[in-house]
Amino acid sequence: MLSKENTKAQNLTGIISTESILITGESNWIQTKTVIWFVLFVLFFG
Repeated sequence: MLSKENTKAQNLTGIISTESILITGESNWIQTKTVIWFVLFVLFFG
């Protein structure tokens, strides 16, 4: 179960980092960081 969750987190991280590379602009980056923190919060406390 734990390794399954780990894989899910790694997949999400890979998707997010790929998207953040594609996103340009300061305001978009701030938005992306907010999304990342939200996803991490949900993963660990959801």
